[in-house]
Amino acid sequence: MKSMYIGIDLGTTNSTIASFDGEAVNVIANPFGENLTPSVVRIDPRGGTTIGRRAYRFLESDPLNTRSEFKRLMGTETKLEFPMAQQSFLPEELSAQVLSSLLSDASDLLGYQPKKAVISTPALFELPQNHATVQAGKLAGLEEVVLIQEPIASAIAAGWRKELGGMWLIFDLGGGTLDVSLLETKDERLRVVDHGGDNFLGGKDFDNAMVDWALAKLHEQFGLSEVRRDNPESRSILNRLKAACEQTKIELSRVQRSMISVPELCRDAAGNSVEVELEITRADYEALIESLVARGLAVCLALLEKAKVTPDEIIHVVFVGGPTLTPLLRQRIGDAFGGRIAEGIDPMTIVARGAALYAATAGLDARPNEPAAQQPAGLAVRVEYPPVTADAEPFVVGRFIPGPDELLPAKVLIKRDDSQFSTPEATVTAEGTFVLQLQLQRHVRNLFHLSAFSETGAPIPIQAPDFAIVHGVSIADPPLSRSVGVALSDDTVHVYFKKGTALPARKTFAHQTIRTVVAGSAEDLLSVPIIQGEFHRAHRNGLIGTLTIGGVKQTLPAGSRMEVTLHLDRSGQMQARADIPSIGQSFENIVHILVPTATLETLEQGLASTEKRSADLLRKGFSSGEKSAVKILESVPGLMLEARRCIESARGDDPDAQQRLHRLLNEIDSALDAAEEAFEWPQLVNEANEQIQIAMAWVSGWGTPAEQRLLDQAMEKASTALQTADALELDRQVKSIKAVTLAAVNRNPESVYYDFEWYVENITLATDLPRATELINKGRGAASNRDRDALRAINRQLYPLFPGTEEERSKSYGSGVH
Repeated sequence: MKSMYIGIDLGTTNSTIASFDGEAVNVIANPFGENLTPSVVRIDPRGGTTIGRRAYRFLESDPLNTRSEFKRLMGTETKLEFPMAQQSFLPEELSAQVLSSLLSDASDLLGYQPKKAVISTPALFELPQNHATVQAGKLAGLEEVVLIQEPIASAIAAGWRKELGGMWLIFDLGGGTLDVSLLETKDERLRVVDHGGDNFLGGKDFDNAMVDWALAKLHEQFGLSEVRRDNPESRSILNRLKAACEQTKIELSRVQRSMISVPELCRDAAGNSVEVELEITRADYEALIESLVARGLAVCLALLEKAKVTPDEIIHVVFVGGPTLTPLLRQRIGDAFGGRIAEGIDPMTIVARGAALYAATAGLDARPNEPAAQQPAGLAVRVEYPPVTADAEPFVVGRFIPGPDELLPAKVLIKRDDSQFSTPEATVTAEGTFVLQLQLQRHVRNLFHLSAFSETGAPIPIQAPDFAIVHGVSIADPPLSRSVGVALSDDTVHVYFKKGTALPARKTFAHQTIRTVVAGSAEDLLSVPIIQGEFHRAHRNGLIGTLTIGGVKQTLPAGSRMEVTLHLDRSGQMQARADIPSIGQSFENIVHILVPTATLETLEQGLASTEKRSADLLRKGFSSGEKSAVKILESVPGLMLEARRCIESARGDDPDAQQRLHRLLNEIDSALDAAEEAFEWPQLVNEANEQIQIAMAWVSGWGTPAEQRLLDQAMEKASTALQTADALELDRQVKSIKAVTLAAVNRNPESVYYDFEWYVENITLATDLPRATELINKGRGAASNRDRDALRAINRQLYPLFPGTEEERSKSYGSGVH
């Protein structure tokens, strides 16, 4: 039985499964003969489950008990209700149902249930979403799940048998989000250069543009004022209208005009049946989506500018996702890149195909393990080789495992099945190992046969002597899509892994606890929040897990050293450990966070607050003429408009709209934070210049040569930041300058008294006031006795008790470390 590798595209709208047997990639059809299975689940009153095409038919007639687009809620705590069955499920539980259906289709074709698979995820998925995807695979019966970013899978499928070198742009427009990735192939090795995207742009927005147009026409013709997005009673009507618009959208990709037809959509105020027959031309539709297409192109150009790559350097643009079949979109993107569109690619199945190829690269054979009784006769041998490789001359390493009465071979050789290549005979070591180098035919599957011989040259039968290696594009270690770090108690971030870090990755850093943890108490817990994102304020980033410290064997004083280790595997799955040397305990009980669902009331309040804040800052920007702030604020009106649209759907009991609005408000607030920092730029410049003057005086008098070099480097970077008006970088360098200055200051015998006086003046900021008071009383005695060593020791104990203001600590997810 051939090795078999399975790849799955778990999509927002549709899902696909593909297989790779080492020779060909095949998309596995469902019982309807279709390559695409709708990501839809229905549960009837008896609790019976319907999945895929059959469930899709109920979206219009029974929307309350039929769910779709739940991928957009992966990693959240939102439970989707099925009222007739009186059941509710998390998004990953519904995704598991879709995966089970796909795996069942594969089982019907292959004759066995696949046990391992690669599942694709959007490049901008955060760790909670990736974790939920793995959980969905496990719930569906998979023993091992490996994740691959969708753009990487697309590039593998598009180029695995082509000799292409250069830059690729993957334009992946799914149902919910846009992912744009820049990749490079060199020496048939694929790496991700960078990626960008728009979490608020997808095929659903194209549908909604037509739905809004149709609603306006219906209001005008029939006076259907009650049919609105913010009216929960309109949900069934809107679902039927949306389904019709979606079909019309698809038709307009092929024809110049079409009809939005919905028989008996609803009743008007007079009780008459409303029959929808609205003609729409492709030109009408393109006018509706013009701004959406422009947003997609802007994401591409921004990514190229960030990577310092010109459109002319892109050798191919690969379209992924059904919405990319839109003629206007293909024309605009194609024109921007000189028409260099990769041809002959099915945008609907390319991700699943690439995932199957990647499964072979990872050696993820989907076949179930054979029972011991079915093992073939002969000497057992374990051969290590790359199932897929860009190397035309890979090495193979093997080891024989003889039974009690079996002897090791003396020699081995490997022949290719076309008889055009054979290795020389290699000697088997006393440990039973051997190494051979092969030659591959390029871009095809190469079948090899391993032969073993005794000292006399007699053949020795061996188990499973045949294996295959496919020559094709291979990928570098996948990159981390967003930075990961620990939230500190002052609302800053200690970054462990920067965006783009190759996975797997592991790092350990030391922190200090900010308060005492009492021994033996199950309730006295200290949190180490783990966050993901690019914002320098911790609370703006997403909380992805919490490492909890509790049940300590002996009381842990504030200021205790804690060594935190984070590990991310190739799929981005996280493990964490905290080691506390002073008490000899380790903690690994990480709690994976489900993204909280904000209530409608909270979202309403948040939107109102953000609207006021944005209006104030926009007025300030235009009145002050602060160019950098005005530039930052340019995106805010468009985002606010999108937020107002989302709140309408959220009022209509749309959980996806609620989650989308939650993310959107966070993005707007982050932009407003950046604008406020730009307004504070003059103050930051003054602080930087003042700090530089202080540093030069102290480091020249008390610093070491190494500290002087560090200061020079920080000052040079600060100067560049001043010239480019980079507030974040200037703030970072000012902190570096302060750190170097502090090291020099501490060499001044009198500095210990200055530090102590600061603690005395700011005692109300201490996290453990009784402990701080006790230490300050001791410090006063040491100061009066001029006992510098004792006072220095007291200052070291006071330091962790002043981790930041109470407001900062409350914002930083309750962090107990700094």
